[in-house]
Amino acid sequence: MTSRVYIFLLILWGGAAYADQVDVKLLGLEGELLANAQARVSLYQKKTDDLDPHHIRYLHKQASSQIKRALEPFGFYHLVVNATLTAPDSDGGKWQAVYQVRQGEPVLLDRVTIEVLGEAKDDPHFVAFLQQQPLRAGQPLNHDAYEKTKKALINLANQQGYLDARLIQNEVKVRLQDTRADIDLVFDSGPQYCLAEVEWHQDQFSDAFMSKYLSFFTGDPYLSDSLLDLQANLAASGYFSKVNIHTRKSVSKPNCVDVIADLELGARAEYQARLGYGTDSGVRVGLDYGLRYLNRHGHQLNSTVGVSQNKNKHLAQLRYRVLSNRTRSRFFDATLDYRAEDFVSGDIDVEGVDGETRVVDLSLTLAQHHKRKLFNWDLEETIGVQYLTEEYELLPLLFTPEDQELLLIFVDENEVGVLLPDFKVLLLDMSWRFLQADDPMYSSSGQEVIFHLKGAKDGVASNVSFWQAHLDTEVIRRLHKRGRAILRASAAYTEVKTLPYLSLLYNAGQIPINANLIPKSLQFRTGGDNSVRGHEFEAISGGDQTLVAGKHLLTVGVEYEYRFLASWSASVFADAGNVFNDYSRVTLRKSAGFGIRWHSPVGLVRADIAAPIDDDEAENSFRFHLVIGPDF
Repeated sequence: MTSRVYIFLLILWGGAAYADQVDVKLLGLEGELLANAQARVSLYQKKTDDLDPHHIRYLHKQASSQIKRALEPFGFYHLVVNATLTAPDSDGGKWQAVYQVRQGEPVLLDRVTIEVLGEAKDDPHFVAFLQQQPLRAGQPLNHDAYEKTKKALINLANQQGYLDARLIQNEVKVRLQDTRADIDLVFDSGPQYCLAEVEWHQDQFSDAFMSKYLSFFTGDPYLSDSLLDLQANLAASGYFSKVNIHTRKSVSKPNCVDVIADLELGARAEYQARLGYGTDSGVRVGLDYGLRYLNRHGHQLNSTVGVSQNKNKHLAQLRYRVLSNRTRSRFFDATLDYRAEDFVSGDIDVEGVDGETRVVDLSLTLAQHHKRKLFNWDLEETIGVQYLTEEYELLPLLFTPEDQELLLIFVDENEVGVLLPDFKVLLLDMSWRFLQADDPMYSSSGQEVIFHLKGAKDGVASNVSFWQAHLDTEVIRRLHKRGRAILRASAAYTEVKTLPYLSLLYNAGQIPINANLIPKSLQFRTGGDNSVRGHEFEAISGGDQTLVAGKHLLTVGVEYEYRFLASWSASVFADAGNVFNDYSRVTLRKSAGFGIRWHSPVGLVRADIAAPIDDDEAENSFRFHLVIGPDF
């Protein structure tokens, strides 16, 4: 028994003693040929394993034939392999296996015949395929290209609805004596199937409503893209938690298929609580509640309420949405909005008065949203009417309580009325948005253009007349591998009556009160995270040209960003802008700064430090800005 154990241990020790590795060199090959040979040669694949000498010699004998088989798919049938194997000359050394390959002349394609029979013979997709396929006479025979061509034919047939398509001849004839090869491919497409009925396996919505998600009509040719579009449209609708689209051959209509949509309805109600912070808004909280579907027509109801720390802003919205047309490119909605915020004396740069008022807006908007194409631009168009009411008091912002009493005594009540705004406006509101970006979250090439037109007529359910045009643009371009440039600009013009109402003595100075006869929410102020950084949110109000805000707006910003790590980038920027009532008195407020960007899992986080320049009142003042969100 002892001797057997000894012999067993000796065998194990002997096996370990002869465990060697191999250096394998394949000479005379490169690129795809080398990679394929390395993948097929067993000794190369096991060169880092511990092998005994017998196993090494066995794999070495197989290598030459493996190299030949590896190169045959590329048309090399006459190659010569000179193989050598050298044992290590010292303990711990490696075996040396060298294979010198002479490829010889490749087999060339002599005749290539690819014929399409059936209804696909004149199909433009197949005509284009035959013109572009890679198998050409005079080129080296490539078996991989041949197999890919066959597979591409089958895939194209499936995509275009030739469901009975088959290869009735597929043959490669290699003539080794003259290094030539012939290819014969005969493809019978059979008939092109059409789309018949659509079965909706759900019981919430009417068939008429569900048909709005179809991009095809009964009798249209079967196209796989049509079914993929249907799958994507239903999944993106928000109505369904599961979507499965499949087909079966129609019983009633020959050469047609029925489309079956197996759908699982999602929850009717959805809600979301929000908590956030921004340097413009301060702390903000909100609650969203919605009903994804109200009836068989897919109508939706969404509501939201929110509060922001800055200006003690309160927001509430109720929105009713109706999908309109078959292509889902148009929908209607009715929106009720409530907005209230504090407006204080400091917002209009009045010294010696510490008053505040509450600006309350209430509006009802009826709008149609439509996707349209104009000059090859894909536009999002919104056309609607809005009834807006707004009221607040300016007297507490301008005068102490004692001065208010004197003003009401000595100034005509009608003239004081402009300081107690109470607007009722029925306005036409139109907007167009163009967006093109490689990635809206973080773009290296993108642009966005938004154009608004608004107007109202005194006497037509309104107590003011005005019209307004507003243009917002942003352009992003890559400058090099790690850098990008960002350009932002906004411009607005408002045609509205302005009253140089009062010029009162106050603290030995004059206060010009230029009242624009338009709601505050339709006038302009600027400054903040997304306009002229270095200034507080909407702190730029036009100076002595305006009281509440300005009729016109002009801002511009330029920024350079450099990505120094995968998730971090730095930027430098300059902004300028102002609001004004008089084009002859345009003075831009300027700022500059730098920032850091974190490309987080939830979106881009922008942290900026900026300071005003050419502004004596704001000398040596810096402001921090924090924004979380996508580029567009």
